[in-house]
Amino acid sequence: MTDDSNAEHYYAHDHIFSVVAIVDSSGDIEEYYQYDAYGKCTIYTAGIDAIWYNSDDDEETTSTVGNPYMFTGRCVDSLDSDDLQLQYNRNRYYDYHTGRWLTQDPLGVTPNGYLGNSTLKPKKQYEYGTNLYEYVKSIPSILIDPFGLWHYDVEDPVKRSMQSRTLVLPDDGENLYDFVGLAQFVRLDPTEFSKWTEFRKDKCGYTVPNRAYVVRGDVSNPDWKKSPFGGFLMKKLTTWELDDIESHFEELGYSVTRLPYSNKQLLDGQFSSSNTIAWSFGGHGALGVLYLSENDESGDPQTYTSEEAVAHLHHRLAEVIILSCDVMMRMSDGAIYQKYSWLDIVSRPYGVLYASRGKLWASEDWEDLPQFRPLR
Repeated sequence: MTDDSNAEHYYAHDHIFSVVAIVDSSGDIEEYYQYDAYGKCTIYTAGIDAIWYNSDDDEETTSTVGNPYMFTGRCVDSLDSDDLQLQYNRNRYYDYHTGRWLTQDPLGVTPNGYLGNSTLKPKKQYEYGTNLYEYVKSIPSILIDPFGLWHYDVEDPVKRSMQSRTLVLPDDGENLYDFVGLAQFVRLDPTEFSKWTEFRKDKCGYTVPNRAYVVRGDVSNPDWKKSPFGGFLMKKLTTWELDDIESHFEELGYSVTRLPYSNKQLLDGQFSSSNTIAWSFGGHGALGVLYLSENDESGDPQTYTSEEAVAHLHHRLAEVIILSCDVMMRMSDGAIYQKYSWLDIVSRPYGVLYASRGKLWASEDWEDLPQFRPLR
């Protein structure tokens, strides 16, 4: 920072990017800052003895060097002749005196746009709580919300915004201005960099895909129908595994869309989206062909192949989990032959595919599936 006399001042910050001191070009402290839990700041300068951090330090009402940046590195606006100070977080104002936002979350009560939501299962409704003015889930010591839209854990920057696209800042990892470094950070294909990323000058960072889909296919396997409870059990076991996969994606910080049904149009849209980063399917399969939950004109389940996925693919994905039989086999009887395998929709070289080489019992854990990684 340069003041009106062109003197240079430098910032020192803590783990949540709050400014804790201003130093001059020689490294000497000019003023320091102390905060309460929710960001109310007290500014100090050295007292008569010129020794810092002791009882005679002078308390100041404003910065002596004109610094406007304080709690979490955000700008403080002084209003009403400096009687009212509010922190500007780009999309709304934060009042650190009360520890609350002054306006509701602009993204609303369901920022995920969660498909399949119902009044009987209001999952992800008010996922940050019913208080739309609450600041970072009342955990300001490790969570920050620099844009007034979503919060994230500074100790785990991979856990992102829970939005379909998310912002990745240079501070989140090393060499993020290098496309290979950014690709490795989000586990996407560096050769497809221009497809999945966008540089945002207004936010000094990149937006990247962050949507993960968890889809259920046909679970009416004929072998299970021989048992009176076979169909019910197959459906339940598949649902439990998909529940676990959904939790796994959420732990990675992805915005998860869970769908209890599937059809060709739906899958085409998921693979062609620029926001998709991960995808999972659970249901019947054979020779690399997935059986969907909706039927075709003849009344049989619709099918979906890896070739169809590749044909609609916007970019290769970071993680794919397919809970079906014979995923890594290809149909080749007569004129039908699959040129591509499901591994072809996975990012090179950072992505991973969880899939079965052969028959898969419905009770098997998805985490025990073989892992496949594409070559460079």
